[in-house]
Amino acid sequence: KLITKNNAIGMPDYHWWTVYFTCEKFGPTLENGVIDESKPIACHEVSQSMGGYKKIWRWSIDGEALNPNVANMEKAIGIVEGNYYVLRRPR
Repeated sequence: KLITKNNAIGMPDYHWWTVYFTCEKFGPTLENGVIDESKPIACHEVSQSMGGYKKIWRWSIDGEALNPNVANMEKAIGIVEGNYYVLRRPR
């Protein structure tokens, strides 16, 4: 579950206990407006105060953690409707 604050995604501390930073541009990597599946899901606008955390907040397009210190993302269930991915609840 994503934690949000002021329309930004809450980024966790090293141990995933507390949200220290927020990221306004978190998601898959876009190239010319198209998702580049060979590049990570990450925070694409990192403040200097985040320091070295940027390198641990990265996941493959399949949600697999690219750093052993963070968990894999949970799998999403949904469908594509036009330009949007609409999440569905598991049945």
